[in-house]
Amino acid sequence: MKKQSNKTVKCLIKHLCVVILTISLCATAGCAGKNGTIYESDTVIISREGTTTTIKDVLDGNEYKYRTVRKKRTETAENGSYTSVNTDNLRIEVFPHAVLRIYDKAENKLIEVKK
Repeated sequence: MKKQSNKTVKCLIKHLCVVILTISLCATAGCAGKNGTIYESDTVIISREGTTTTIKDVLDGNEYKYRTVRKKRTETAENGSYTSVNTDNLRIEVFPHAVLRIYDKAENKLIEVKK
């Protein structure tokens, strides 16, 4: 009788480990973020592939790429934003903590992209 209960406990522990592993894999799979087209209009296309966000100015054909990287806590992020691109059609501002603010001047629209 004692052997049977030890076997049952071992089987239960194995199943519990499989369930925990499955749940943790499912939870981390959602962390990758959205891939593909985030925003599209007649003047600008914003897409993401992994950690790279691409902003394409359809009117003049220019393409701007931004890559998000994690920093150690000991490294400080910049305190303010800065304007990366300022053309006749687009203004792209980069903010700390992986935020891009794109102002589509042709359509008078503001798009904010967060990672």
